[in-house]
Amino acid sequence: WVWRGDYTPATKGEYDRAKDQLSREKIEGMNFYEYTEAEQAAHVAQRLKQYAKNAYRRTKITQEVTKVDTVCMRENDFYVNTVRDFRDKRYVLKKLTKVWGKKVKDAKDPMSKKEAEDKALVYDSLQVAHKCILNSFYGYVMRKGARWRSMEMAGIVTKNGADLITQARILVEQIGRPLELDTDGIWCILPKSFPDNYMFKTITGGKFKLEYPCIMLNADVHANFTNHQYQTLKDPKKRLYETRSECSIFFEVDGPYRAMILPASTEEGKLLKKRYAVFNFDGSLAELKGFELKRRGELELVKTFQLQVFERFLNGNSLKDCYASVADIANHWLDVLDTQGASLETDELVDLISENRNMSRQLEDYGKQKGTSQTTARRLGEFLGAEIIKDKGLNCKFIIAERPHGAPVTERAIPTAIWKSETAVMKHYLRKWLKSPGMEDEDFEIQNILDWEYYRERLGKSIQKIITIPAALQNIKNPVPRLPHPLWLQRTVRRLSDRHKQKSITSMFKPLSESAAKTSSKIGSAGVQDIEDMMGGNETPGAGRPVVHVNRRTQTNRANERGSNGLNGTDEQEIVQLEKEEPKKTFLSKETFSEWLKYSKGKSLWNFKERRKRARLEQRGSTFLTGRSKTVDEGISKKQRKGVGSMAGYIRDAAQSLADSEWHLLEIRDNSSSDSGPTSTSSGELILWVMLGNGSLQKLNVIAPRVIHVSCTYEAKETSTKILSVKRVEKYLPHNKSSAFLYEVTMPEHVYRSQSWMAHFRSDIYGEIIESFYEMGTSQILRSLVQVGSICRLSQSAVGKGGKYSIADLKLVEKPKEGGYLNENLSYRKIFIFEKLHARSKTGLLAVFVMEASNKKSDENPDNMIDMTSSCHFWAVRPSGNKGQRSISKKLCEAMFSEMLQVINQEVDDDPESDYSALAPSSNCEVSSLSYVSSEELAFKGAQEVLN
Repeated sequence: WVWRGDYTPATKGEYDRAKDQLSREKIEGMNFYEYTEAEQAAHVAQRLKQYAKNAYRRTKITQEVTKVDTVCMRENDFYVNTVRDFRDKRYVLKKLTKVWGKKVKDAKDPMSKKEAEDKALVYDSLQVAHKCILNSFYGYVMRKGARWRSMEMAGIVTKNGADLITQARILVEQIGRPLELDTDGIWCILPKSFPDNYMFKTITGGKFKLEYPCIMLNADVHANFTNHQYQTLKDPKKRLYETRSECSIFFEVDGPYRAMILPASTEEGKLLKKRYAVFNFDGSLAELKGFELKRRGELELVKTFQLQVFERFLNGNSLKDCYASVADIANHWLDVLDTQGASLETDELVDLISENRNMSRQLEDYGKQKGTSQTTARRLGEFLGAEIIKDKGLNCKFIIAERPHGAPVTERAIPTAIWKSETAVMKHYLRKWLKSPGMEDEDFEIQNILDWEYYRERLGKSIQKIITIPAALQNIKNPVPRLPHPLWLQRTVRRLSDRHKQKSITSMFKPLSESAAKTSSKIGSAGVQDIEDMMGGNETPGAGRPVVHVNRRTQTNRANERGSNGLNGTDEQEIVQLEKEEPKKTFLSKETFSEWLKYSKGKSLWNFKERRKRARLEQRGSTFLTGRSKTVDEGISKKQRKGVGSMAGYIRDAAQSLADSEWHLLEIRDNSSSDSGPTSTSSGELILWVMLGNGSLQKLNVIAPRVIHVSCTYEAKETSTKILSVKRVEKYLPHNKSSAFLYEVTMPEHVYRSQSWMAHFRSDIYGEIIESFYEMGTSQILRSLVQVGSICRLSQSAVGKGGKYSIADLKLVEKPKEGGYLNENLSYRKIFIFEKLHARSKTGLLAVFVMEASNKKSDENPDNMIDMTSSCHFWAVRPSGNKGQRSISKKLCEAMFSEMLQVINQEVDDDPESDYSALAPSSNCEVSSLSYVSSEELAFKGAQEVLN
């Protein structure tokens, strides 16, 4: 048998440390040692669980250990014999049920038929009762305090049952397909050709029915699970036992049935257990398990939908027709919710969307436990009196309200009995529970209070499990399009419907027939089949080989083609020659000087010819350049063609790039800041430097509103205008402080600085109602970074929006399509500026390094090493300026860089873990300019010109 246990990943030392910390703290105003031992253990367990979650990223470790024990028959004979007697009695009752069921069919008069039906019902009820008792024996064995409690026996029963069902599944998978596995049975589909029932005629004239699938499974059980050392007491006086083989486990066959409906899970890779609906051949429901329809207290809307939808699965002659039929039911109930119950009476609507729950204990026994039933019970006690909630078994009938906004579902449960009370009482408590003192007469109607999105989500999940997800997995288009598939299912559907998915090798090859194999062996090596013939499906090599026809172009066709392209024969030859004459590039060295000289001369001549021929082709109006096809698309309008390369085209491309690309945020600062530092006040406008997916760098102005939280002693009015938005929210405040009325205030920066918004929190009755402020010191930069992160993009509503964007127009990109932040697919220049100036001698150096290299992987750079190849610009500062002797030259700078790179490579070879190991060996430095200037200002002026 298998023992399974859960334990915390924390060590004994960490447990002692957590207990020591708690001993120095006060919990809910009490010292730790003032609690009972059980309460202390609960607090320590809670603290240790939180610590393990933070330190080990999990709260428990599950371990399974296989153990071996022996349950002696001599010690448990009474228990085992009692179970066997109940089992045998159930077999007798099942047989009597079949006998009286047959008499119902053979009855000739109503009296005998009624008597047979009653007997069949009684025996069937008795055999079900015996089955329930038999199932309870296993639970009794594990119950603490039971007379025959044996954990070992319960473990052995569980392990044997699991092994038995697993073995049965392996056997069924070789024949058909298993559908549902339970602890005591297996639902499966067997081929129609598989043997089903056999009828034997006995010598006495009777009939004996043999169910082949049942016998097959029982034979497998007998071979693998028989107990060959079962002992039975034969002589009580002498205590003599008889040892024999015993196998008391038998399969029984129920069915066959017409159909079985299995729901799917809304989560990827997860299966739903013990949920199915089975139908008889006459269309009646044989068994229903696990659905909300069989549970008490579930949402009546979902139960009614399931009651109507299951019988529709038997409609139609194909899968498509079947799902179209069940989709009608789903669309009907979705229409009811989308129209907010306009077609129903108020009482019918309340019955559909209300839930009934019975509390098994008194309300005070639940303590601080939160739930819809507890909230409903407390609110029933408020307006009906505390006496109603004193006893256990209280029936709670409630609906879920939309308000207060942001509150959890457990706090939005409203008892339906409130609408049956007096009008004044109803209005008072609804205003209190919904935290909306400004409610008018129409607002108290139940249609205006319900959270319709919550009920649509509840119904939608049931529709997805029963209809849309199973349909998608069976290659059926979504029968309820207004309920979109989950993202994981959309990926699965695209993968299943992909026409370019990889084929299996068995679908591309097949074995050769004997006749074709003999023919192939006779032909020998001359008859080796080509791969094109193999894929053609011809078994005889060489048979059916296609004949290739060659059509040569005539001189007239060539002339017509050249005329249509605007070229003559000479031009076409020149274009072809233009490609062939380009010399191969050669680098200069001592060994390749002659090849390099030849390349340089040929390159100069080739460039000269190319420029001359390009000019001649452009004069003739040709649209061909060096073998390329037309560069101007005939589908582009003249107006669009005119914008290409112009300022209008540049602006249009930039706006399109902003809308389509992800923004990699490089810098964010307040527009009111300067080089000397930020000013004392903020303008509310931020400057963003972003890198787009196409590699372009753009500067954007974004408006960031001021958001603060205000805690009030009395309720304030909610409002939403362009300059001020006040909304009541539920938040966790610092130091576990509670607030009766907490509001989120959003406004522009100039409104915040003017403090005109504070007038909204003044009451004519109470005066100043503000208790405290929160997040007034949080800057817009920090809040904006928290909202948009390092990678963001424009929301759909902001696409095409001109002028300045708002921070609300940007949304965080959690999973970037192109990789991480500033990923290798972004190509951008890196510029480094080096400055070293001596204050006294007025000498120094200013250098600008421009790196054009990309970080993308290539054949030349497979390990993603850093390529430091750059063009360099140097300005040597000295008082004499450009006059006097020059001690530094371009060649000297390049040689110094080459020598330094060799030293670095040697260091990397000696120490692979060196900080320079990421530097690409192919890096080089090209000095583009070297200037001598007389002052620092002239050096920075030259650098500015290079950067521009």
